[in-house]
Amino acid sequence: MTASDSGAGVALRCAAWAAVAVVILLAWQALIVYGSYGGNWTALFMTGGSGRHPIPPELLSSTYVFKDSSGFDGQFYRYVAHDPFLRRGLSASMDAPSSRYHRILVPLLAWLLAGGRAEWIDAAYLVVILGSVFLGTWWLARFAAACGRHPAWGSAFALLPATLISANRMTVDVALAALCAGFVWYAHRDSPRWLYAIAALAPLARETGILLTAAACFYAVLNRRWLRSAVFATASAPFFFWHYFVAGHLEAPETFAPQVNLDIIPWWGFLHPFLGIVQEFGQLPDYPLPPLAKHFSQSLDVAALSGIGVASAFAFWQARRARSQPESVLAALFAILAVGLSYQDFWIDINGYGRTMTPLVLLVGLRAAAGESLWTLAPWAAMDLRLSLQFGSQILTAVADLFARPPG
Repeated sequence: MTASDSGAGVALRCAAWAAVAVVILLAWQALIVYGSYGGNWTALFMTGGSGRHPIPPELLSSTYVFKDSSGFDGQFYRYVAHDPFLRRGLSASMDAPSSRYHRILVPLLAWLLAGGRAEWIDAAYLVVILGSVFLGTWWLARFAAACGRHPAWGSAFALLPATLISANRMTVDVALAALCAGFVWYAHRDSPRWLYAIAALAPLARETGILLTAAACFYAVLNRRWLRSAVFATASAPFFFWHYFVAGHLEAPETFAPQVNLDIIPWWGFLHPFLGIVQEFGQLPDYPLPPLAKHFSQSLDVAALSGIGVASAFAFWQARRARSQPESVLAALFAILAVGLSYQDFWIDINGYGRTMTPLVLLVGLRAAAGESLWTLAPWAAMDLRLSLQFGSQILTAVADLFARPPG
């Protein structure tokens, strides 16, 4: 199937739905920031103050710090945005500098948007995150419209796990999710130049983005476009060049420990397909909650983890259409990644695996946007249900804090 452009009117309607998605997420962010963090937008980066990773002195005064917490990944990508070319020594404040610097796309765009001015970089970073939401929603809406569906389907992009977590914690994963949506749209339009650009950018958003480059090559091979496949293979060059640059500019070699918060998985974590998820079923987190609430939370954990298995099964089934559906090629590659990740600790926290596996649930869920089975949305919905516990509690706390605050 080749999706065709339906005209400027449809494009504008798709853009309108993308703007709605951005406004809703921005309103959510503003509620949290002004309700719970006194209007300090750097709270979204979740910078820890436990001393495990010292905050760079030049950023300390402007940073909202979560005391007695190690923070979250967004704090490190913020440091990358303030020092994208490793000239200021901010890598010393990161948990895994090479891993963070390899995901340069969002931080570098923030730095460029701010013109390198430190006082503008944090705001520019937020704009890049919301810009990714806009593009992802727009591309998904264009695809849905080309398949005869209402452009409002595109707004579902705002409900992707990676989108919600990135908006809430300033992680970079929403950019890769957006590029996945762009991959599907431009592959269906048979726009090789735009597809090449996406294949080149995706690995710089997150290393798993190299699967987009591989999918572009495989899809061309399946359709016997040998020269196009060879050309798309060159799109991986920026990825390898940037890895070489980072390796040559880090101040000291890293000593990695196999901790999930470092996104480092030992080689033996890929030897036993699906073992990690199965093991996690038997060792669910012991939440400090009343028994009924704890069992409810654990049941949602089971549903979210099961959703990964279901999404993988859908992806492998859809692979039979790989010659006509480029997203089926990409979905199968992400399903292979999901099946292969047998390292149990990777599957502990949905804030971790939910971001990494977002392309899988998005690509599978596209079949619903194309007018096929709504059941393909089940894995997506299961992960969102689990996240709703976390974000719902956060919203309620922010609203309560707003009403508890004395007037003026």
